[in-house]
Parts: sequence; C-alpha cells; structure tokens
Amino acid sequence: MRLSLLSSAIFAVICLVNSVSPAQKKPDIPVTDENVEKAIAKAMEYIFSRQRDDGSWPPFEEGQPPRQLVYKEGPTAMSIYALVASDKNLAKDSRITKALDWMARPDNQCKLTYSIAFRCLAWLTVNKYLDNKYMKQLTADVDAFVKAGKNGTYT
Repeated sequence: MRLSLLSSAIFAVICLVNSVSPAQKKPDIPVTDENVEKAIAKAMEYIFSRQRDDGSWPPFEEGQPPRQLVYKEGPTAMSIYALVASDKNLAKDSRITKALDWMARPDNQCKLTYSIAFRCLAWLTVNKYLDNKYMKQLTADVDAFVKAGKNGTYT
C-alpha cells in the first residue's frame, strides 16, 4: 500500500517537473521504511512548492502551435490525488481545499480524457475523507468521460 502511495507521489513529481537537467550519480540509499517515509515527505514538499497562488499547479503543454495541447486541469488533479493518497489528513488541508475549489470552478471544466480521468481520481480520493462533498463534480466528470468516447476512441 505504502509503495503504491510512493509511486503516486513520484509519478506526480516527474510529471510536474518542467525541465530536467542531467542527473548526477547519487550514492545508493538503502530501501527502509524510514527512507521511504523521507522520500514521500520530500516529494510532497516539492509538489506543494509548485502550487500557484490560485490553488492550481502549472499546466502541462505538449506539441507545437497551432495544434498545441495544454493540459490545464490535469496537473492540479494529479497533484491533489498524489498528495491525498499519500496522506489522507491532507484532504482537509487549506492548500488542498484551495486546489479543489479551483478545480471545481465552471471555467476549469475540461474535455481532454487525460484531465478528466485525473479529475475523477482526485474527486474520488477526497470524497472518501470529506463525506462525498465533491460527489456532484465526480458524477459530472464520469459522465463527461463516458460521453467523450466516439467509436471507441477518446480525445
């Protein structure tokens, strides 16, 4: 269970890094419970350090103009999911609340399946700890995800 939480946190960190510099050889660190906890805490600290003042995380941009895809909501949803999946107490943290409020705004509704899928994961995860506060948003995103498929394909 804890390994999957670490995987979620690490996955979110990798996806949020905008630029990668050549890696330096680092000393081998033994895999212990203490080191895993430290790695999770460090990953969570990094994810929070990237959060914007409005509660969101920076978008991921792919491709070249004019057909550039901007995944505006996906990184925020992914960050919420990774953080709350790693520590359920964060569901009530003011930084997560701010991110959820940002994601729930009508102008942040998306049609890209990547973003919708991560939004569903985020809503589902926080709903477990917030008495289904975001069930309306989860239901709307699940419906949008199902309707997004055309002839077995997705956007």
